[in-house]
Amino acid sequence: MRSESSKKVLFVSGIFLIAFILRFASLGTIPLSEDEAILALQAKSLASGIPNYGIAQPLYVLITAFIFKFFGPTEFTARLFPALMGIFLVSIPFFFSEKISQKKKYLFAFCLAIDPALVAWSRQADSLIPLIFLIALAIILFRRGSEKTAVALAALSFLGGERFFPFLAAAGIIFALIYWINRYFLKLDFKRSEETRKQVNKQNLLIFLSVLIVAGMGLLAFPEGINGIGNGIINGFKINVNHDFRSVGFVPLLIAFFVYEGSAVLLFLIKYIKSISKKEKPQVIAMSCMILFAAILSIFNQGILIIPWISLPLWFFSTDVILSFRPIKKTEIDLPMAIAILIPPILSFFLLLRLSEMLRIGDLSLPLQFTWQNQAVSTPFSRLAAYLLIIVICIIIFAVLLPMLLDYFSPGKIKKGMLYGCLSVLLVCTFGSSWKAAGFSNTKDDPFLHTSASRHELILGNQIVQIENQIIPIIQEIGWKATGFIHQASGIILVDNDPMLRWTLQYYPDVVFTDVLDIRTNSPSFVITEGSEYEPLWASYVGLVSDWKTTDHWEMYRTNDWLSWIIYRKPVISGQKLVIWQQSRFLTKTNLE
Repeated sequence: MRSESSKKVLFVSGIFLIAFILRFASLGTIPLSEDEAILALQAKSLASGIPNYGIAQPLYVLITAFIFKFFGPTEFTARLFPALMGIFLVSIPFFFSEKISQKKKYLFAFCLAIDPALVAWSRQADSLIPLIFLIALAIILFRRGSEKTAVALAALSFLGGERFFPFLAAAGIIFALIYWINRYFLKLDFKRSEETRKQVNKQNLLIFLSVLIVAGMGLLAFPEGINGIGNGIINGFKINVNHDFRSVGFVPLLIAFFVYEGSAVLLFLIKYIKSISKKEKPQVIAMSCMILFAAILSIFNQGILIIPWISLPLWFFSTDVILSFRPIKKTEIDLPMAIAILIPPILSFFLLLRLSEMLRIGDLSLPLQFTWQNQAVSTPFSRLAAYLLIIVICIIIFAVLLPMLLDYFSPGKIKKGMLYGCLSVLLVCTFGSSWKAAGFSNTKDDPFLHTSASRHELILGNQIVQIENQIIPIIQEIGWKATGFIHQASGIILVDNDPMLRWTLQYYPDVVFTDVLDIRTNSPSFVITEGSEYEPLWASYVGLVSDWKTTDHWEMYRTNDWLSWIIYRKPVISGQKLVIWQQSRFLTKTNLE
């Protein structure tokens, strides 16, 4: 008993250790994206006692404002709250009732720990992951009878603002539809009406309003939080014409499902088909509602946010398929079965190599050529047709003919071995996507210097992100030339509406953001502009160009671009530079040359 208990503790500890590493590794070394910087600046203004009525995610902003008060505003503290909630989200399966088996709870928690969408969004300064955790926990506690705690958590969920109200609208539509279908067609006994009426009473309503008001005002410290709930209703359904990271397009969204949740989606579909064939009405209804929920969120313009929203129910149903596989005993394993287990990984690796070769050979429409006796011989096949023919032949040989041959020597074992081989491929693909979402993959293919691999992940949508630049070192050097080590340099920023630049320069109090500069009345040590078309600066300032940020363009990807991104994570992005002007007197003759 003690040995078995120790194994369980060790396994659970391993799950949370993996979750921690994937969510916290290098969390503070990656610059904030534009969307993150907007929220972080709102939290910073509240922490500084400056009212901000543009808040649309009060849950994140209020909690992060308290964190900033104690630990200061940094990239790490800006992402601390979502990262912690990402760890707590992994614990959700352990709140389930005793009706759920321990094996399912452990497997479900492990899947949540390595889910790429949950990893990526746990590392973002945003309310999404905290909100998913609160809603999931509220639903579980409500079903277990802890209605007062569930009501309090539901009230806190309203503070999710623009992340919460699309979920609320979609969930409301689904509940209304289920009620109507069940009343007139299915007539299933959900034991709902009388029990729910008992739980929704005046006391619970008072708890809900009290928590909403007190928490919404940040324990009465930030009254702007309540205003943020109203902003969230508007912003949650509104499209930002200039930049909306959610809208990546239909094809990129499908590719994101394939890349990040392909394993869960495949297992979910197997479970769905089995439930339909067995006529398991409650299961079919629940899974159909999840599909409908994703469709409604798409109508509500949630785009890429659909994926993290459905990650929990996807894995909840998918784990049933994994647990349905009968474990392989040591006595069952023989040479044919071992070969069967290895076929899916080896075949997948072979296909990956062929795809990478297709990318390297260039134009696939040209005829395939090979050298024979020092002469180039052309074939009637194009490069694409030839590679596809090779791939099809290999699939037929290794996925069809070889298993049939192996089954002759080891009857009844090959199918099971192939299934476990496929499971290993799905696990490796999922963990590989999580690894990249956490920012651990190589970035040599990034054409704009060194930027974290996680910055160009499709799961984050159309991001505007900062890349490696020399802005801070140049400003520090100018300050040293202008005032020595006594004061920082004074500067004027003529860049309109750039939250990332404001966040980056937050520790430079003598820097002023403005739209107008008059050199005759104001001669700052440096000026930052978006271009070099500022004639008043030409006479007494010298401009230095620096890389600054990139913008993702998922809608511009062609077939080759998608293959390059899937295999190498090579992005299609556009870069923007800034010009840092410093007074000519700070530059020596050698510098000018």
